[in-house]
Parts: sequence; structure tokens; C-alpha cells
Amino acid sequence: MKSFIITLLVAITFCLPSLSADKKSNNKVLTDSTVAVTRHQLYQTDDNKVYLDMEILLKKDFKVSSNRMTHLVPMFQAADSTRTHEYAPVVVYGRKREIIHRRNKILPTDAYRIMRRENGEEQRIEYSALIPYEEWMKEGRMKLWVDLCGCADCQQEELFIPIGRLIPPFNPIEYTSFTTPKTTGPKIFALNGQAYIDFRLDSINLDPIYRKNPEELKRIYESIESVRGGDNKGITHIDSINIKGYASPEGRYTHNEYLAKNRARTLANYVKHEYALEEVPFSVTYEPEDWEGLRKRIAEGDYADKERILAIIDDPTIQSPDARNNKLKTLAIYKELLNNVYLALRHSDYTIFYTVRGFNDDEIVEIYRTRPWMLDQNELYRVSLTMQPGTDEYNELFMQAVRRFPNDSTANLNAAAIALQIKDLKRAKGYLDKAGQSPEADCNRAVYLYLNGEQEQAYRLFDKAAKNGCQQAQTALQELNRRKELKK
Repeated sequence: MKSFIITLLVAITFCLPSLSADKKSNNKVLTDSTVAVTRHQLYQTDDNKVYLDMEILLKKDFKVSSNRMTHLVPMFQAADSTRTHEYAPVVVYGRKREIIHRRNKILPTDAYRIMRRENGEEQRIEYSALIPYEEWMKEGRMKLWVDLCGCADCQQEELFIPIGRLIPPFNPIEYTSFTTPKTTGPKIFALNGQAYIDFRLDSINLDPIYRKNPEELKRIYESIESVRGGDNKGITHIDSINIKGYASPEGRYTHNEYLAKNRARTLANYVKHEYALEEVPFSVTYEPEDWEGLRKRIAEGDYADKERILAIIDDPTIQSPDARNNKLKTLAIYKELLNNVYLALRHSDYTIFYTVRGFNDDEIVEIYRTRPWMLDQNELYRVSLTMQPGTDEYNELFMQAVRRFPNDSTANLNAAAIALQIKDLKRAKGYLDKAGQSPEADCNRAVYLYLNGEQEQAYRLFDKAAKNGCQQAQTALQELNRRKELKK
């Protein structure tokens, strides 16, 4: 009798479920049963885990005979059914079968839970598990395999209860929105320079070889050639040049005005004719006495009586420049000012205004590598289309655009998209504040809110941007709604 019982137990052990994926894939999926999954959550966590939480209900009319047992096995199956992960089973015993297994110490050791069926009663089973996510699990399905094992002939009855698909974590960064900047028309630039042309005492005639004039005139020429010559030939066009003359404060103001104005005219005429700029309009302005330059040099320098000098320069009660200079003459340091400071106040400032033509798609990459400042926003954006999104080079391009156009809404919107993608929320917030009120700006603000933990507000803003025509927001909204349905 004893040997018969042992033989029977061995037979029972071998009739435990064989959880072969091939075998299970041929079984009919049943949903109308006395076993039900009353609630569940199945989603991928932000730290790449698969979280399962569910309640299994054994209804009143679900019966397990005294000498039988049931396995309830959650199964995760790949979307293409090629792979399966089986969770620890819930083992539900009939009374006699449990007694025999306990007595012979052959209860399963890998079970999530071992319990006895109370026939005629509802029994609820709470089940939760966390496993590592693997790439094959994307869009996978969860089922509950209910396997019944008999004790005599080991005939199996089984059914499958669908639970749901894996919900991946919503990644708002995927829905950041960029806007193509508009072409803004002519690209007008200005190149500023300063030259210290020496004129003989009280003279307005320019001697190109006098003192340091060769060096100073060369500086002006090189500035002009940097705009129109070399690789820029055919790309730039000089529109106009302004020359502004300055005289120093010594002497009478009216005489200094004469010198500043006419020396600037003389220099303009020289540059115009000597450097082949006859077709270029020139304008001449002047500052009779450079008091602002004097104040800056004194404030930045280390001079005796510094505070007294600044007080005289700033004194609002002194009515005329001549009176102010006469006041400075009373200071012991005036001779030093005359010899070392006033000389630097006799200068000619020049501004070269020029236009850069537009570039076609074959030119913009090379121009970006050598002279990126010549590109407008639209051209910079077209360069970005040749780059791999997410690379340092790609990100830097949009940051360069916002540095050049700090108050432009499109530049700020696109810079915000980059800041969001690298999760620099502080910088993103600053750019979004200046990104305007377009649907794309609202979409990026929704991304910011979601990353900041404000999901409900983000959903509402995605909805607003989607209704106003933002494609990225529409896609984000579809994904959020799909996840809600999957959770149901």
C-alpha cells in the first residue's frame, strides 16, 4: 500500500504544468470562466522595470476537487509571440491533494502563493511583481494561464485569460517641437573699427606717411578687405561707410569742432578714392571733444587726483566745455593728461555697413563651418537638417542661434526644445518665457510641465496645442490617451 502511494505521488508530480510557449500558443484563449482578473496595472517604469499588480478572483462556482490542484500562472508574451516569461504560479489545492503534498514535503518551492480552495466561496488573490525590462518585451501582452491537473490519468484542462498589453513609460521629450524660422530679408551687418590718424598741429590735411599713419591706414584697409575680399568676394556688398571724427578737449571748443569735422571729411575722401570705394556712399559725423572717452580713461586708470578730475568732468554747474577744461588746467596733473591722455582722444571711428546675400543648400554647411555669423535663422535651421539630432554639434547650433537672436520667439522656442531634450529644465524655462504664444510653444511648455511632475497641467496644454494644429502635441495626446485605455 505504501509503495502504491509513493507511485501515485510520483505520477502526480509529473503531471504538474509543462509551461512550453509552443504548447500554450496553440490553446484557445477563453475569457468567460469562473476565474477572473478584476483589476490590473501593467507598465514599464522609468527605471526600466516591468511592474505587474492585479487581483485574481476565484468565483463561487469555480471548483477544485479534493484530489486535484490548479496553477494560476501570469505569463508575459512578446508581441510576436516568439518569447514568453512565466511568473511564479499561484497554486490552488484541493483538500486531499494538499494534505498528501504537505505530508510528503513536495509542495512547490517556486510558488508565489500556495492556498487551499474553499469551494462555494469567493476568494481574491492579490498578485504583484517587478521584473527587469528587456527589449523583446516592448508592446508585449500579459495573460493568466489557468491550468487544471487531475490525479488519475493526468488529463489537463486549461484556459487563458487576457490581461492587457505592457504600457511603456510616456517619454514627453519625444514630443518636443521645433519651428522653422522665417527668412527675414536682407542680412545687414556692421563692422566697427577705430584708427588714430595723426594730423600736424591745427592741420586738416592728411599725410599718409606721417608718424604712425601707415599703420593706422592699413588697419582701415584690412577692415574693408575683410568684408569684401578673399572668400567673401561675391557674397558681401558694402552698402555704406560712416567715419566719425573726435578731437581732444584742449583748446577752444569751436576750433576743436572745426578740426573734428574736417579731419573726418579728409579721411573719408582718402579712403573712398584710395581703396576703390567711389560707388559706396560715405557719411561723416564728428564729436568736437571726446569728454566721454576722457572720463572712461580716468575712471579705469590709476591717476593722482583721480576723484577731483572725475568731479570736474561730471560737475553739472560748469556751463561750457571750455570752462571745464580750464578747471582741469588748475590741477598739477594737467600736463600729464595733455601728453599721455589727450592724444588718445584724437581718433577716427569707422563703421562699415554691408549686406550678405542668401545661401543655397549646397553652400550653407561650408558657410556654417567658416563664417556662421553670416547665416540667418532660417539658414541655421537648414544646416541643422544635415546633422544628427541629439549630438553636441546639433544642440550647439540652436544655442548659437538663440545667442545671436536672444529676443526672437522662434530662436527661444527651438532652444527650449534642446534644453528639454537634455533635461536642463532651468534653462528651458527661461527660453519658454520668451518663446511666444504659438501652438508649438505650448507643446514645449507641456513637455516642461510633464518633466516637472505636473502631468495634469501638461495634458491640458497638450490638448490646447493639439487643437490649435501642433502635430507633435496631437501625437503626444494620442499616446497619453492610449495609455489610459490600456490601463482600463
